[in-house]
Amino acid sequence: MDDTKIIDLFWARSEDALTQMSEKYGNYCNTVAFGILRDSGHSEECVNDAYLKLWNSIPPCRPDNLKAFAAKTVRNTALDMLEKSTAQKRSGINVALEELENVISTSRTETEDAVVLGEMINGFLLSLGDDARRMFICRYWYFMTVKEIADAWSVSESKVKMSLLRTRKKLQKYIEREGMTL
Repeated sequence: MDDTKIIDLFWARSEDALTQMSEKYGNYCNTVAFGILRDSGHSEECVNDAYLKLWNSIPPCRPDNLKAFAAKTVRNTALDMLEKSTAQKRSGINVALEELENVISTSRTETEDAVVLGEMINGFLLSLGDDARRMFICRYWYFMTVKEIADAWSVSESKVKMSLLRTRKKLQKYIEREGMTL
């Protein structure tokens, strides 16, 4: 079933919307959740919570891209779950975010700056080559480990680390060139 019809089912408040959503994007949503939570039971719970959030947000929202909207909902739900469960523990996500800390050091409460920064990062990502962009997204959106990225591309971990380091440096220069002070 295409996304428009699934969204129409949400708007009609048909429970079939969740069934169709799960059939079409269930594996993808589980992959996103598992990449963050690293536990299949928690990932399943996360996806179910995200489906409830989707049910409550469609309507009033009518997303242009259902897959991306679902992924963002699952990712945010997983991050919330992880934050609650790990409290002060140093997780793989904390390590990934620390890598970006010197490049991006803005507060979550500064909404306007966050929107501008998001647009800048999107522009930056479009300027990258395919491999660098994919590695960056896998690391900092899906929170894949360096080893997982290396395995996915059949390259060494050192090559992935170097690519990520160079990309972070390019991002920092890009942000400075665009005139945003962080």
